[in-house]
Amino acid sequence: ARAVVLASTVLLTMAAAANEQSCTVLFGTDQANALSQEEVCEALENGDDKAKIAAIKSVILSMLSGETFPRVMMFVIRFCVNTDNHELKKHLVLYWEITPKYDNQHKLLTEMVLVCNAFMIDLRHANEYVRGSMLRFLCKLREPELLDPLIPAIKECLDHRHSFVRKNAALCVFYIHKSFGDRLLPDGPELIETFINAETDPAARRNAFLFLFNEAEDMAMDYLANHVDDIAK
Repeated sequence: ARAVVLASTVLLTMAAAANEQSCTVLFGTDQANALSQEEVCEALENGDDKAKIAAIKSVILSMLSGETFPRVMMFVIRFCVNTDNHELKKHLVLYWEITPKYDNQHKLLTEMVLVCNAFMIDLRHANEYVRGSMLRFLCKLREPELLDPLIPAIKECLDHRHSFVRKNAALCVFYIHKSFGDRLLPDGPELIETFINAETDPAARRNAFLFLFNEAEDMAMDYLANHVDDIAK
């Protein structure tokens, strides 16, 4: 009987572990000073930028420790996504990276449609550093439903006047194609081949070549053959 109980316990433990998200790092937080979900929502709705930053920090640390804040997302969407405060924007990127984006049936949360609109606004922001920051964040996304509507805006960033945007756009295209291939970027290799031949910024060309080297080896070899003299210099 004890063996049966032990076996059942082991199976239940394995099942619970299988349902948990993988995490390589756990952050210890002072739970006595951590904000509750209600306190976070209050700070996001009525607080100034400083209070919102503190609330988002608290949420991030608590979520990394395994806590859940299902109500917070809508408050973030309503009261934070349109901010011009760069520090708050940086913390929001961390929040979007770790927050659950699917429900229990593995369907994309309906709120993520609004989040996607916020991403689109940043991809077309007048400030090149806001654009670049969003492009770098999108490199980490693994949700094709979120990335798909953003593809046209990402492609537009390849032609931006500022090299900071272009180099991050090339990197973003690389990671999206690496993860999803022709599903999201069927014209990825041709797009980057055209980009690298017209690009003058070394960092942007490096990121573009990284794409060709990993995703379109023949194009990478052709590029090297055609620019061997430049490389020698």
